[in-house]
Amino acid sequence: MWRAYLKVEPVGVDDDFFELGGHSLLAADLLVATERAVGVHVPATTLYLQPTIAELAEAIEQLRAEEVGT
Repeated sequence: MWRAYLKVEPVGVDDDFFELGGHSLLAADLLVATERAVGVHVPATTLYLQPTIAELAEAIEQLRAEEVGT
C-alpha cells in the first residue's frame, strides 16, 4: 500500500514514511485506506508517532486490542 501512495520502490518495513517523501495530505489518505483495510480507527497522530510499517502495524494491533477490550 505504501508503494502505491508514495510511488517509490522498494519500501521496507523499517522505512520512515516521511523520509520516503510522505507528507500530511498523503498521510491522511493513507490512514483512511489503512482504516478500511484493517477495520480499526487509526488516529491521525499514529503515523507521525509510528512512521514505519513495523511501528504502525504494532500500533494497529494495540488499537485493535483496545477496541476489543472496551
